Amino acid sequence: MKDPGLVAVGVAAAVAFGTALALGLPPIQRDKPRRKSWEVSAAFPTPVIAAGATVLVIRVIGYHPPIPLAIVGAVVGALSAAFTAYIEKVFPRPEAG
Repeated sequence: MKDPGLVAVGVAAAVAFGTALALGLPPIQRDKPRRKSWEVSAAFPTPVIAAGATVLVIRVIGYHPPIPLAIVGAVVGALSAAFTAYIEKVFPRPEAG
């Protein structure tokens, strides 16, 4: 049987990727080389933030749901995609210099 927490993390990552695309984030970073790019995209860091936030909700907080964990993962994924899309408004980039 599949671990419901792992399924929730996968659902969160998939929903976060889709929501980020719907919010207008590019699918991958445009800057090259991509490994040195800090541009936010749907591929990175959006699913990573969603997976981490889902694990925090399930494991660290100890959420024992009346709601299935896959739905919790979907909600956390959508919220983390919205956070990632507007992260530079919350935490502005520092001035170069």
